[in-house]
Amino acid sequence: MATIVNQSRFIVRVKRRPDLDREFPHARATEAKAYRDHVIRENPPLKAGSVSIERGPTKLLVRIRRRGLPAQSEVFASEEAAENYITTMSADLLRGLAVDTRLARRTTLAERMQLYIDSVCPTHKGEDVEVTTLTGMLADSRNLLANEIKEFDAAKKRGENPKPIRSRRQPRAHLEWLHLPLTSISSAHIDKFKEARLRQVKPATVKRELDLISAVLHKAFADLYKGGPNPMKGVTRPICKNGRTRRLEGDEQERLFISARREDLLRSRELALEPALVEVRERAKLAKNKSARQRYMKRERRLAVRRLDRRYPVVPLFETLIAFLLETAARLSEALTLRWQDINFTDETAFFADTKNGSSRTVPIQRFTIELLRALPRTGDWVFDLTEGAYDGAWERIAERAGLREKVRSNKKACEKDFHTHDLRHEALSRISEVGQANDPTYDVFALKAISGHKDITSLARYINPIPKLLTKRLNRSFAEAGIMLDAGAPRRIVRARQPHPQSRTAANVIAFPARQRPKPSASALGAVRPASTAPANKPSKL
Repeated sequence: MATIVNQSRFIVRVKRRPDLDREFPHARATEAKAYRDHVIRENPPLKAGSVSIERGPTKLLVRIRRRGLPAQSEVFASEEAAENYITTMSADLLRGLAVDTRLARRTTLAERMQLYIDSVCPTHKGEDVEVTTLTGMLADSRNLLANEIKEFDAAKKRGENPKPIRSRRQPRAHLEWLHLPLTSISSAHIDKFKEARLRQVKPATVKRELDLISAVLHKAFADLYKGGPNPMKGVTRPICKNGRTRRLEGDEQERLFISARREDLLRSRELALEPALVEVRERAKLAKNKSARQRYMKRERRLAVRRLDRRYPVVPLFETLIAFLLETAARLSEALTLRWQDINFTDETAFFADTKNGSSRTVPIQRFTIELLRALPRTGDWVFDLTEGAYDGAWERIAERAGLREKVRSNKKACEKDFHTHDLRHEALSRISEVGQANDPTYDVFALKAISGHKDITSLARYINPIPKLLTKRLNRSFAEAGIMLDAGAPRRIVRARQPHPQSRTAANVIAFPARQRPKPSASALGAVRPASTAPANKPSKL
């Protein structure tokens, strides 16, 4: 059974007296009439026709009840939409396809997003990134950052000195739909946000944000709106062409390791100078001002370097780390969380217990890197006792010194040719693939997959960037060993350029095709006619 209730509000309007206008709920029609009569009675100049009762915007509540099933209800702004809903829902109830929308209509996506931050994000490896992104979306849905930027600019125009804005990102636009009920969100809302966001950031960033929204919607629909139309199904993800194909070329690897050894030398010197500079810093605090303190520290540091005279051990930390990444194809986060107990010097392997995708793996280590690892001092549990921030700063110096990083960062086109730390993983997997296919007949992609830690071949394929000239050499060698020839062993036919007719020869033709000195044919040769049934003299006839 379906019922329609008109929930439009009653509005009492008085001509030329808007101060006397008043609204009443749809269930209080009697009070609206009483108020109209009261206004006419208390204001004698007013006539009955000047005070009217109107209905507000259309608000139709549709209720559908069926025995044994929960009641379904929805509010519509037109009679046509209400009738369509009754027809569709009644048919779904008869076929057993009706969806319960009661909880979904009372819950907004913003509430489910906050619940996702509190309960689901802590179970993920990328918790920090997900929480930051979703929290920023909730703030931008209320235009908090956009309003803060407007107030900052207005204060600057007034000549004031406002507090700087801590956030360095651009505010997202068109996110007000996060505060709508789950049943009211459509694909058009998400498409509008996507188009505006693509004008601010790269497609890869937009794709990650859409994936997060999709995860929140999937969880919300599974809990509150099972079987409902998920609006993400009509949204297309932006195409991302951010695959890296950068490989080490020429002497770049040699320059990289020379620069890494230089960084190790400077780091080891700083560690050796630290005990001598502790007392110097205490005495520098007694200087008159900052400038005097800096001059004193510079002079004392120079004297301490002279006294040191390179009598300090050099720890090959960065050389070992770069060699480790280049040979094991490990991620930087995996290498920085590696413990000494995870390295097996006998089997020459390393065990990664905590990886990006949550699956542990064991990778081989070549002997060159094993010897470098033996040379590292064991001052703690970690093999590479570095933070990601300290490594990032050191890598910038190493890469710039080796000519693998553009120093002028404003030159975007030149910066695209930079060699990144993660490119070491691409280089390692490409090398392992090239060496394995060239030297091991039993090599297959699953051996490479065990080293890289990828769960599917598609992800692994992005990291393999073979060098074309090496592929050419390998193919030529393989075809030659197999005895396969592209022409199937047929004799080659050399096609010569045809000479032009003597009467049409030009100066250019004469130079290109000089006349050949040939003996003139004899008269007997000119008059000889070969019989039709006789085979040529130099070719036996077929029997």
